[in-house]
Amino acid sequence: MKSNALSALVVLFILVPSICLADDGLYLGVNTGATVIEATSLTGNFNPIELDFSPGYLLGINAGYQMVKGRVEIAYSFRSAEIESSELLGNEFDPGGEFLSHSVMVNSIAEYNRRQRLQPYLLVGAGYALVELNEDLNVGIDIVDNNDTVFAYQVGTGVGISLSRSIMLDIGYRYFTTGEIELEATADRKIETDYETHNLVAGLRLFF
Repeated sequence: MKSNALSALVVLFILVPSICLADDGLYLGVNTGATVIEATSLTGNFNPIELDFSPGYLLGINAGYQMVKGRVEIAYSFRSAEIESSELLGNEFDPGGEFLSHSVMVNSIAEYNRRQRLQPYLLVGAGYALVELNEDLNVGIDIVDNNDTVFAYQVGTGVGISLSRSIMLDIGYRYFTTGEIELEATADRKIETDYETHNLVAGLRLFF
């Protein structure tokens, strides 16, 4: 699934319409929303541990440059979701804790129907994320290094709704994922896991 998403990322970069240097300007944005982390496994030289998560939340800010047919921006996002359950050898328990990430992304956005009130868009982005697994109780293995910084990418779509000449409401969806995450347990044992999320976001953009 991740290879397909990466292929789509490359294709969308190629298909993004050419950008003209007119009607340009800077903007700042804020957003919030809901995030759903796909169930994942902790794997290594031990029995796999399955983790499920409750729906979580995200917060973000971005700054970018608006052009005729699109935008480029740098964006920071924080995502967090609680660990709902953990399963080891068929035994399920609730360890508590959360799976979270801080990401910094460079996004390219192709916009359509410019100068209309409703402006659909496609988004692709790449960057890095600090992903962290925090447990209240032991999830089945003693984790001593609970975070990793990895390559991240995302694809998304949405619509901008013009509220005034300088304010835009943004509603959209983002598929955000990272490279393989490596954590460390006691006795120098390596832990590998994935971070794959679906995000519904709403925000505002202020143009200057």
